Formats: sequence, structure tokens, C-alpha cells
Amino acid sequence: MTSNPKSTLIEERLNAYSHALGVAISIIGFVLIFQQDMTGVPFLYGSILIYSSSLVFLFSASTIYHAVQNPKLKKKLRILDHIGIYYLIAGTYTPVCLTILLGSKGWLLFYCVWGIAFLGTFLKLFFTGKFEVFSLVLYGLMGWLVVIDYPFLVQNITLKGLSYLALGGAFYTIGILFYAIKRIPYNHLIWHIFVLGGAISHWVLIFSEIID
Repeated sequence: MTSNPKSTLIEERLNAYSHALGVAISIIGFVLIFQQDMTGVPFLYGSILIYSSSLVFLFSASTIYHAVQNPKLKKKLRILDHIGIYYLIAGTYTPVCLTILLGSKGWLLFYCVWGIAFLGTFLKLFFTGKFEVFSLVLYGLMGWLVVIDYPFLVQNITLKGLSYLALGGAFYTIGILFYAIKRIPYNHLIWHIFVLGGAISHWVLIFSEIID
């Protein structure tokens, strides 16, 4: 079945608009977090800076990729878009690993998620268009690696915080399914909406459990 160019253009505009909203929300979240006092907690300022930067990077890369229509440039920007997903996941882990989980497996998880993120970056840069299914597996694996320190986590986080953590993970996991099933109309826009839901859930987790 041949795709309708007009329909594709509309979808891409919606994809761009959805993550432009993500850029705006990320910047607002960035400002709100950095208005708080983060002195006296080791690694907190740096880890929050990494996290906030990963949010802005992912949503900016995605917005630009979907907004651009030049095929050659779009192909290159798609690589950044996909790399941004790795960095968002690793960036979200960073303040959790270096604060809540610091007394247990925090550093181990930190090195694992960033190691996977750099592996994913290597594959996207040098094996572009290959290992797509493997990349989806890596996204999911990174997202749920936190379960290896689950006993310590539940002892050092509120039920509300745990709920936001699980909710964010569920958003991302379900979103991957929509991303993978191409035959669903507007599947990529749906994926974007789930990414927004996951990002907002984890921002609330970090703000309420680590910052506030």
C-alpha cells in the first residue's frame, strides 16, 4: 500500500508539535528544579544537570528531525533522535542512582545504563539502519534495570514515588509497542505521547523524592 504524501506530512507535523511541547515542558521543569536548594547532597547538582540536559536534548532532536523535510538531512537527524532516547533513559537514571540508590547498587546501575547508552550510540552512528529490533530491546532493558536494586529502592522511596517510577516505566514500555507496530495509524504520534507521559511521571518522581 502506497503512503499518502499529504497524510505523511500531516503526521510528521503532529510528531514535531508533540515533542516541541516536550521541549517547552522540559525547559519549565529545568527552571523549577534549579530554583530549589541542592546544596549539601553529593552528586545532586551534577546529576540533575545531566538529567535535565538529556530531556531537552531528546525532545529538541526529535522535534527538529520531524520538522525537517529534506531527505538527506532528515536521515542524519534520525540518528540523533534515536540516540537521544538512550541518553534520556540514562539521564533519568543518573539522579536516582547517585542519590536514592547511592548506598547500594547506584554506581553499578549508573555505569550499566551509560555503558548501554554509549553502545547504542556506537551502533546508531556506525551501523545506521541495522539492529533496529536490538535497539528496542536495549531501550526496554535499560528502563527496567532498576529492578536489580528493587529491595533497596522500596526501602528508600515513598509509595507515591514508587508509583510514579512504575507509571513512567509503563508509559515507555507500552509506547515501545506502538512504535514497533507500524500498521497502527499515527503510531509514531502515539509513541510520542507515551514518551511525554513517561518523562512527566519521572520528572515528578525526581522532584518529589530527590529535590523537594
